[in-house]
Amino acid sequence: MPSMTERPTIVLLRGWMRDGRHWESFPDELSQQLDLISSNARPKQRPRIICADLPGNGSRYSERTPDSIGGMMSAIRSELKGTELVLVGISMGGMLAAEWVQRYPEDVVGFACINSSMRPHAYPWERLKLNNWLRILARLATSLVRKSGETAAVRELERFIMQLTLRPEFRTEDRLEQWVKWTEANPVTPGNALRQLRAAAAYKDPLVAPLAVPCLVLRSLGDALVDPVCSERLATAWQQTLQTHPSAGHDLAVEDPAWLAEALASWYNSHWPLKKTAD
Repeated sequence: MPSMTERPTIVLLRGWMRDGRHWESFPDELSQQLDLISSNARPKQRPRIICADLPGNGSRYSERTPDSIGGMMSAIRSELKGTELVLVGISMGGMLAAEWVQRYPEDVVGFACINSSMRPHAYPWERLKLNNWLRILARLATSLVRKSGETAAVRELERFIMQLTLRPEFRTEDRLEQWVKWTEANPVTPGNALRQLRAAAAYKDPLVAPLAVPCLVLRSLGDALVDPVCSERLATAWQQTLQTHPSAGHDLAVEDPAWLAEALASWYNSHWPLKKTAD
């Protein structure tokens, strides 16, 4: 349980081929919303927000991605060495959060799951729409024969990911160029990308209601990568609250960081810090 004077640490967990930088402005938005909603909190009560990278992505790009969600989660956990965590996972990051809650419940005091999906709550074509399976495999096959540092190939891949995760109005050239720079600096190898994809496809929900910690499930109705029904079924299976963005695409944190930050801050502040009960 969290202490009466300190708030837990919020850990942000990303998905396939993404890293902490791809949260873009969201961590700052979340910090601001936490301050607004909890304006009377003393500075030491404000939570620390950490953007964690899994092996193979971002700051850990030179590492081999483990073959399972459990292995990925353990690798991230070994870098944090902390307890009283609130996990916020988007897409595959939601699977990492669920696995963490199942295996190390003593670490976690709550988690949020955004646009995620898990067996057995959805069909394979709902978890990743069929045409996207074919496009992803074709794109990865192409990247195998490209030079790893070839800017044109990186740009094609990042534009493809942008098409999967963002609605057209958010696919700006400035954002694309920033993503290309990040990937050139910290490239995800095709092997690591495939291991992440296979692990996510095989992952089965380990949690059974009632959950031991508070949970919030969020989804975007404009998600073109994962069917929004997947989040609805997770919320039903876990007997948890479901919040819905009426129009955003898969990457809700990029498309509407203010909406997501407000939803998470309201949920967070409804639980932490705990108020001391009367004796």
